[in-house]
Amino acid sequence: MMKRTLALLLVLVMVLSLLPVGVLAEAGEYAPLAEHTNEGHICEQCETTAEWTVWDGTTAMTDGGHYVLEAGVTLSAPVALSAGTYTLCLNGQTITGSTTLFDLSGTASLIITDCTAKTEEGGYKAGTLTGATTSAVRAAEEAAFTMYDGIFTGNTNTSEATTEGGGAVNASGNAVIKLLGGQLRGNTSAKYGGAVFARNYSTVTLQNMLVTGNQSPIASALYGTGGAKYTLKDTEVSGNTGTNTDKWTNHRIVAQVHICIH
Repeated sequence: MMKRTLALLLVLVMVLSLLPVGVLAEAGEYAPLAEHTNEGHICEQCETTAEWTVWDGTTAMTDGGHYVLEAGVTLSAPVALSAGTYTLCLNGQTITGSTTLFDLSGTASLIITDCTAKTEEGGYKAGTLTGATTSAVRAAEEAAFTMYDGIFTGNTNTSEATTEGGGAVNASGNAVIKLLGGQLRGNTSAKYGGAVFARNYSTVTLQNMLVTGNQSPIASALYGTGGAKYTLKDTEVSGNTGTNTDKWTNHRIVAQVHICIH
């Protein structure tokens, strides 16, 4: 009898060890699959006991916090954040907007990651941000936006104003943008910077990124002016298209990146 009980306990332990981490998570927690690892990835935070709130796009994000998607979200209006630190896990889902998805100002900080579930093909279904017509993410003043994984695709900025551009991201003031993993793919702008537009003294860092398939007449992928600063590391910028017929002094076009050097 003792041997049979011990054998049953061993079988139970083996079964539990095969379950995804998310199945074992306590209520109010969110944990990624154990297989989903990435050095320096914000998913490390998901393995903590932080309280995670399931977000459906209709409830307000207030006073910072950790949010996770369990299904796709369609926004009827931009999510405006002016203070606090917010972490949003796409969880392989899609956020669709019609104007701007996230409008950051003041001292707000938005961190997007993507702790995704494993697909039947053995890969990971990437979360996406799409559908914007006035840039998917706008960051102004002292706001900060950080992305560790996910894909910006199918976003645009339809304005030809000199203060507008970047289908995926539009940064101004002293905004700090850190794109540290993921893709900027298939975004457009009516005139400046198909994927990212940065002006004033905003700073943009791209690391471990793929920037491809974006379109704009001037600087098909990345555009900077008025003291904006770009830093690129381990990032591929290729396959972006634009005409770039304007000629300006004190500006330089480097491949598909427009950098202001005064």
